[in-house]
This record gives sequence, structure tokens and C-alpha cells, in this order.
Amino acid sequence: MTRSKRLKTVVDVAEVESSKAGQELHHSREQQAAQQRQLEQLLQFQQEYKARLDSLSEGGVDARQLQNFRIFLQQLGHAVDQQQHTVDDAGEQVNQQQQAWLARYYRKSTLEDALNETIRQERQELERREQREADERINSQSLTDWSY
Repeated sequence: MTRSKRLKTVVDVAEVESSKAGQELHHSREQQAAQQRQLEQLLQFQQEYKARLDSLSEGGVDARQLQNFRIFLQQLGHAVDQQQHTVDDAGEQVNQQQQAWLARYYRKSTLEDALNETIRQERQELERREQREADERINSQSLTDWSY
């Protein structure tokens, strides 16, 4: 087996690894986007609920109902904080996946460059060998022609 064929096997494995890392990065980005959408929904709900509380406060509301609104808003604030933490974690996951993909991509590219160089060298070596053999045939014919 030639050196280029052995190296091609390594390049193929690196290609699979790079592709897998790209898929994992894509999945992480989708997860991050989903978490971000959920955060935005919570924030919108929180804003709507605050506006509702403000309008109820202006119109007069009993103390118990006001207390329940405030407790719920506090719980909603905690949910927003937790979701923000989840979004931050998802962003970190995306960064890690991107670094992993870049490392595999660069490795694959470097191996492809090495493979191309190896193929070029093997072609040059083959051309030199063929030229040497052609020269030897010509030289041996010349010697036989001179012997007559």
C-alpha cells in the first residue's frame, strides 16, 4: 500500500470526525436558539404581567390579590434568572463545540494538504522512474546498435 493510500485512510477518518463535530455544533446552536426563545417568552410574559399588575393597582385591588400578584412576579423573576443561566450555559456549549469543530476542521485540512503533497511527490517519483527506465532502454539499444 502506498503512503498516499495510507494517508487517505487517515484523511477519511478526519473527515468523518470533522463532519460529526459540525453536526454537534449545529445541534448546540439549535439548543441555544430554543433556550433563547424560551427566555424571550418568559420576559414577555413577565412584562405583560407587570403591566396587568400596574393597571389593577390603579383601579384598586385588595391586599390579598396584590400580594398574590407580587409573589407570582417574584417567582417569574426567578424563572427568568434560571432561564438566563440556561441560555448562558447553552452559549458556552456552543463555544466549546465550535472550538472542537475548528480543531477537527484544521486537522482535516492539514492532513488533506499532506495527502496532496504526498501524491505530488509520488507522481514525481513515478515520472523520474519512468524517465530513468526509458533512458536505460535507449542506452541499451544504443549499445546493441554499436556492437554491429
